[in-house]
Amino acid sequence: MVGRNVRLRRGDESQEGLVRRLSQHGLDWSVPKLAALERGEREHVMIEEVVLLAATLGLPLAELLATEEGEVIRLSPTATGTATATVSTIVDGKRAEGLHTPLSLAAPGTEPLTVPMKAVRQLARELGREPAEVERAARAVWDERTFWQEREQRLQMATTPIDTARTLSAKRGRITRTMSADLRAYLEAGKGKR
Repeated sequence: MVGRNVRLRRGDESQEGLVRRLSQHGLDWSVPKLAALERGEREHVMIEEVVLLAATLGLPLAELLATEEGEVIRLSPTATGTATATVSTIVDGKRAEGLHTPLSLAAPGTEPLTVPMKAVRQLARELGREPAEVERAARAVWDERTFWQEREQRLQMATTPIDTARTLSAKRGRITRTMSADLRAYLEAGKGKR
């Protein structure tokens, strides 16, 4: 259901374009992962991913979760429901009026809505810290740039005209590992607040 709706609402935008926009908001997806979702091959999508997909596409959450009349959603191997019931459950049984409003990635005067990228979540888990602490450390180390912004800046500086998707992926991986090591040293030296 979510994949079908993403495919329909993506319109003429390429999968690569949508993946690029998602990554700007911290959702570290690949084109094959998006393609699998759109083909209905991914049975499970985390709520954070659904929210960021809806917000990036400028859709109300209810529209991304919309089903055909009477269509049943498989919630688990033993539970099913309709989209209306599922959306109501997500909001604790309260009226789901807010789910019919397009989502914004940043409300006025607030921080942008983000899901920490995979590298940040992994480093936080390894250090026994929260992802938000790791992102704060990244901003302290890299002149207010997030982990993702710093990585993309470094990748842009390292990119050559003859790079292929494979070499760019390898460069991105090396840069991510180097940056993770830098943040690890910073946090372990006690410079990041606990």
